[in-house]
Amino acid sequence: MIDLSVELCVLGHADESAELLANLDAKTDEFPSQEDLSGAAMALLRLQDTYALTTDHLAAGNVQGISNSVAMSGMVSGI
Repeated sequence: MIDLSVELCVLGHADESAELLANLDAKTDEFPSQEDLSGAAMALLRLQDTYALTTDHLAAGNVQGISNSVAMSGMVSGI
């Protein structure tokens, strides 16, 4: 697990690390629980199995020949 306070200090943002961590602590109530994440993963697996969707097609927004212009990636944005 990454220690954000250490990483921010290394990057020269020590002053911002305490504020960031305080903001994250205040928002943890809004984060999904492990049960929520597991349920979402299982639902995606059921959809893939039911409709014979491949992970790459689903991530690209291609579902049964219908293409969405927004593809998903493993990258986190806005941080």
